[in-house]
Amino acid sequence: MKQSGKKKTRDTTAFLYERLSRDDNLDGESYSIGNQKKLLTKVVK
Repeated sequence: MKQSGKKKTRDTTAFLYERLSRDDNLDGESYSIGNQKKLLTKVVK
């Protein structure tokens, strides 16, 4: 049987977990949360 050159792919779901430090202010998005989002988004791509 001849195999095609296409790779099999599967759908994957990833959840990103960001954690707010007690030292961060609760008003708006903190720098640490923004940095965590950027880092985690890069990792899962």
